[in-house]
Amino acid sequence: MRLRSTHFLLVLIISVILTSCNTCNPRSGSIGYIRTWDVPAGETYTFQEPTEGLNTVDFIARVFYSTFDTINKPLTDGLHPLVIFGHGRFGPYPGSGYPNNYLHASYLMNQLASWGYVCVTVNFDVVNSLNNGLSERGELFLKAIDYMVAQNSDPNSKFYQKIDVNRIGIIGHSRGGGGAVSAVNRNVAQGSPRKIKALATISPTNVDIQPVTDMPQLMIYGTWDGDLSSAPGYKLWDPAPRNKTKVYVEVYGANHFFFSDDLIYDHETNGILRANHQNIAKGFINAFFDQQVRGYNRYSWPDYLTYLRKVDTVEYYVQYMNENKLIVDDGGVLGTPNVNNLGGTNTPVSLTLFDDSNLGAGANQYGNTNGLRVSWNASTDALQMNIPATNASAYDYISFRAAQRHGEAGNTVNTFKNIKVRLTDNAGHTFTLPITNSTYKGLQYPDQAVYPGGPGGYKNIPSTFRIKLSGFTGVNLNSIVQVAFLFDAPNSGDYVNNTGAITVDDVEFTK
Repeated sequence: MRLRSTHFLLVLIISVILTSCNTCNPRSGSIGYIRTWDVPAGETYTFQEPTEGLNTVDFIARVFYSTFDTINKPLTDGLHPLVIFGHGRFGPYPGSGYPNNYLHASYLMNQLASWGYVCVTVNFDVVNSLNNGLSERGELFLKAIDYMVAQNSDPNSKFYQKIDVNRIGIIGHSRGGGGAVSAVNRNVAQGSPRKIKALATISPTNVDIQPVTDMPQLMIYGTWDGDLSSAPGYKLWDPAPRNKTKVYVEVYGANHFFFSDDLIYDHETNGILRANHQNIAKGFINAFFDQQVRGYNRYSWPDYLTYLRKVDTVEYYVQYMNENKLIVDDGGVLGTPNVNNLGGTNTPVSLTLFDDSNLGAGANQYGNTNGLRVSWNASTDALQMNIPATNASAYDYISFRAAQRHGEAGNTVNTFKNIKVRLTDNAGHTFTLPITNSTYKGLQYPDQAVYPGGPGGYKNIPSTFRIKLSGFTGVNLNSIVQVAFLFDAPNSGDYVNNTGAITVDDVEFTK
C-alpha cells in the first residue's frame, strides 16, 4: 500500500539532534570528536540465573565517547551520563554475513556520544545459542553497568571519575529490547542498586518477560516490521503501570532491521528509507533521555509529543501517557461503559454502538487494556461524559487515546477523522475544539502491515491527542462538569467524518 503523505509542517528541526559527526572541530561546531574503546579481551561473565544451561560467556563491549559534547564540555571535565545498548539476534551462527552485531547501531552510539553520553554497546551474540536468552541479555546489561561503574572508580581507567553513575539509560533493539526490559525488572527486584533513569526500546520482543515497573520508557515500533509483525513489544508497553511517563512511537512504513547501520532481512519490505528509521531513533531517544536521564528539557520535549516539532518528515504517531493525570474514563471496569472513573454517567447520544471492550482481544488489536468502543452515523451523534464539578486548573491538557477500527462500517481505508472535544463548566459555559489543527492531522486509519508471507493485518494501535486547556475560551477550568466528543465535522478531502468506528481510552486531564 502507499504511505500517506504527511501534511505536518517541519518546524525548525535542529540538525544537531539528527546528525552526528566524527570529524568536525569541537570548538567550531556543536559535536565533538567521537572515540571508541574496546573492553580488553578475556573478560567473562557467569550468569546468576542461566535458563538453558549456558553458564559463562565472554563479555565483549565497545565504548563510544566524545572528547567534547554539544555544549563544548570536555570529557575530562566533570561527569557524563552512561548509556548501555543491546542489539537483537540476527544471523545466529558464524559466517551468517553479519558478525559482531553489537557494532551495527554505531549511528546511534555516535549520536548519543556526541551529546556527552558515555555509550556502551554489548555483544549479545554470545547467547545466540539460546532459544530465548532474554534473561541472560538482561544480566549482560547489568554486567555492563557494573563494569563501567568499576571503571569510573579505577584510577588507571580512562573513564576514572568521568561517569555519572546516578544517571544511566538503557536501550535495546529486538531481543536486546526484551533484554533491556528484563534488566530493568531485575534491577528493581534487587532494590534498584543501579541508578537506571530511563528505558528506550525499538521493536522489542516480549517472550517470558513482564512490563517494566517504576521506569519512564520510550518504545519505537515500525508498522511494516517483518520480524515482529504481531507487535509483541506493544503488549509490554500498553499494560505498564502509569506511575511513570511512557511514550510509544508508531512509524508508518518502518521495518525491523533498518533501525541498524546496515542489516537487511531479505523478506522484509522497505517502506521508508534507512535514514528515516535512524532519524526517528536518534531524535526521540536523544530528546527523551535529555529529559528523563539528564533532567533537562533543552529540546522542548512536549513539542515532539504534539508534533509542533517533527523528528522526521515521515508519517508517525505518538502515544504519550503522562504520570501526572486526573482520569475521567479509562474504559474499566468492563461491563460499565455508562459509568466513568469520577463517578459520573457517560451518555451516548444516538450512537450506533457504545460499549466497553478488552482492546487486546479483538481482531487487529495489539494492546492490553480496556477501552470504550464508539460508532456513529450522523452529525448529531455525540458521547457525553458527565462528571461531578471538577477542578482541572492544575493541568495543562485534556488528552485521550483513540484508534480507528479497521474493517468497520463507517470507516474508509486511508482516510482521517476530525473529532471535536467540548468542555462544559457548572455555569453552562461551553467551548469546542477539534483534534485537527496545526499540530495534529487527525485520527489516522491503521497502516496495513507488510511482512514475509504476504500482506498482514491492520494494526489498530491508538494515538494520543493532547488539547491545551488554555484554548477552551470562557470555560471555568475550576468546575468542569462535562467532557464531550462530537462527531459533527463535515467531510472534506482526506477526512470522512460523518460516519466512524473508533476505540477511545484514557480520557484524562494531564500535565
